[in-house]
Amino acid sequence: HTSMKVKDPVLYIGGILVKPPSEMTVSKNKLWKQGSGRSRTGNMCGSIQCRKYKLEITWTNLSEDEAMQLSNLLDPDFITVKFIDPKTKSFKTCTMYGGDEVYTVQNYCIDEAVYKGLPISLVEK
Repeated sequence: HTSMKVKDPVLYIGGILVKPPSEMTVSKNKLWKQGSGRSRTGNMCGSIQCRKYKLEITWTNLSEDEAMQLSNLLDPDFITVKFIDPKTKSFKTCTMYGGDEVYTVQNYCIDEAVYKGLPISLVEK
């Protein structure tokens, strides 16, 4: 049994180790084959075609440089994301696309802005 330390790598985006997120939720969503659904009696019928990962990630208290790095890494249509899969407790690599980026500004200083938070969704292709 191994346990992760806070300083251990947690998340890579586009091959780059990024600042550890303040919060990260890993979900594995089922995609059902065409024609699946509820029967007239209300029973579910059909089969699962595949499962796709979705990451809900939030960073807090980002510097301007950290926010810029994440923005640049999330820019391409599809990105390689490496994260810890809770089921296997090991790294999983997926090709994903990002949702909208929302930068909440905490403070604009003369020299540098501080971002209160950046929530992002990443969905497996």
